[in-house]
Amino acid sequence: MFSRFFSPGTALRQRLADLWRQWPWIYPRGIEPSARRWIERAQQQAGWYAGLRGAWAEEVYPGGLKVHPLPDGLPPAARPQFFEVAARRFPPAAVFYLSGAGVVGCEGRVLTPDNRLLAEFYHRFGTGTLRATVRGRPFALSHRQTRRIADPVALLAAPEGANYYHWLFDVLPRLHLLERWQSAIALYAVKNPLSGAQLESLRLLGIGESRLLGLQPGQRLRCQHLYVPSLPGSEGCYPPWSLRFLRDTFLPCAAAVPGHGPRIYIRRGVNAARPILNEAEMIARLERRGFKIVSPENHGFLEQVAIFRDARCVVAAHGAGLANLVFATPRTAVLELFSPDYLRPDCYFTLSRRHELAYDFWLDDVPAGQRQPWGAIVADLAAIEQKIDRLEQTP
Repeated sequence: MFSRFFSPGTALRQRLADLWRQWPWIYPRGIEPSARRWIERAQQQAGWYAGLRGAWAEEVYPGGLKVHPLPDGLPPAARPQFFEVAARRFPPAAVFYLSGAGVVGCEGRVLTPDNRLLAEFYHRFGTGTLRATVRGRPFALSHRQTRRIADPVALLAAPEGANYYHWLFDVLPRLHLLERWQSAIALYAVKNPLSGAQLESLRLLGIGESRLLGLQPGQRLRCQHLYVPSLPGSEGCYPPWSLRFLRDTFLPCAAAVPGHGPRIYIRRGVNAARPILNEAEMIARLERRGFKIVSPENHGFLEQVAIFRDARCVVAAHGAGLANLVFATPRTAVLELFSPDYLRPDCYFTLSRRHELAYDFWLDDVPAGQRQPWGAIVADLAAIEQKIDRLEQTP
């Protein structure tokens, strides 16, 4: 091991330098909330002329705020969650260039050359502050051997990007931000491995597997040229440009792909998290009403686009498959089923409002924590059918 590490000459100096950059090793040197502010300080320290040749940031779209009119007749149990998403901000979108920056792990964590974690590119789903998250994982951002990448790299990997919802809204729109710099980018850093649908979506954007730099858990890269586009937003506050990009790019690609008809139900499955315990009975009743049953994981990316494009009524429990509502036609009826353990209107209620879909929801009426497994639903079939009838009669 020692002979491998202490290789002679330049390699030894580079490895020692890479280790020193990770000081104090157990944690990063600090958490930088704004990449732009770090770049401005670095430019000032370098001086005017040298600063022009170093890191930079270029804003592509301004930030803003969206207001989402609330559903009528909100039950008391759902009001806090819906009130919270009535108005949501989305941040400005920019592209950042860093030289000698680190990429750690497979979640898109970026560290500056002086070992500061850039907070705006990294979050942990369902956690508190980023500082508490980092402090709870000593040595998570350190590695004894750094892989150096000389070719220009663009970072696509996002903290939750393996999930289809986050792939669609956190990862793919970052390629739109990078369009001006495509000719300068050799590799795109993504979490490894990717699903078939994820690879298909990249191929449609002109990025084949030979241009992908697969990121592994615990791996540390040092990139001579790193382009980092902003994360578009968080759940429920995705900016208009990102949604427009998804529709304008992929709907034409799916023009010749057949859908599944006007009524679809997204199957949850018995092995899924937050299952519908009486799903078989519900499927039987929905099929009698002309619904087609769809398991999104069994379809390619463009097939999913086409299925939601052609649907006029969509019924589903809360889950990543509903992310394809971004491809739905305005006035499409959407009925989302919730467990009281996991009432999340920030994803698809807000998305439905953005695209003028006819949205309603059904909430299991048992107290939170009463169903097993956690988040399970027992569907009230009569109530759900009544809601479908009302939605389909909406002008």
